[in-house]
Amino acid sequence: MQIEMHWDQSKKYKRDDQQQIKIQNEKIINGNNSKEIEIKFPTYEKNYEFEDRKTKTQTNNEIQNIEFPLSPKSTLRNFKEYLTEQEKGEILNYEEIYYLGDIFNTTIQEREHGNLYDDRNNDYILYKKDQINYRYEVISLLGIGSFGQTAKCFDHKTKEIVALKVIKNNRKFTTQGFVEVKLLKYCLNNDINHETNVVKILDHFMFRNHLCIAFEILGINLYEALKRRKFQVYVKLGIFFKNNT
Repeated sequence: MQIEMHWDQSKKYKRDDQQQIKIQNEKIINGNNSKEIEIKFPTYEKNYEFEDRKTKTQTNNEIQNIEFPLSPKSTLRNFKEYLTEQEKGEILNYEEIYYLGDIFNTTIQEREHGNLYDDRNNDYILYKKDQINYRYEVISLLGIGSFGQTAKCFDHKTKEIVALKVIKNNRKFTTQGFVEVKLLKYCLNNDINHETNVVKILDHFMFRNHLCIAFEILGINLYEALKRRKFQVYVKLGIFFKNNT
């Protein structure tokens, strides 16, 4: 199995803390646990006015009736005035566009930020209703780890809720992430009846220099599961790798 990793060193997606949008606290309930986890989640600041609000509203109503997916050319024809210059170029690399983000309630200036998308820790800055890979809609933040963060997303292609892991914009973490992809694909391909209880990988891709991995969404993360068992784990491994040498 060969997996190609495309790393563009010319793109440095960095964003100053001063450029970050206002932070809104969001409370997420973890399963049956009554404890609430308070997670800071960025959101757009809406303090703008349209020059011609009436005309804009009429245009929005017409455009919002357009059904996805669309080809890149159709997307540009219908939504060009709502897209940033980078978005106009990015969508040409896709065969089909499934989702464009919250383009009707945000301005181009709010979404541009000088094409700077990462915080000082090289994490991709996530926004509610933002798009990832012009397919996934960000719903909420599930967790943050040393390798990156995981968001609850809606897949506009399959119409399913998924857990999307976004790896940090870091060469070592990205390389390790592709090893994870390879292992998960091996497990999936060798577990036809889904008997090994290994989380299913659904998709993976590079987006703005971040490796993203889509999983089936589960109830709790591994750490919480271990914590509930007081870190007493009994594991039986049934995974065997063939030696191709």
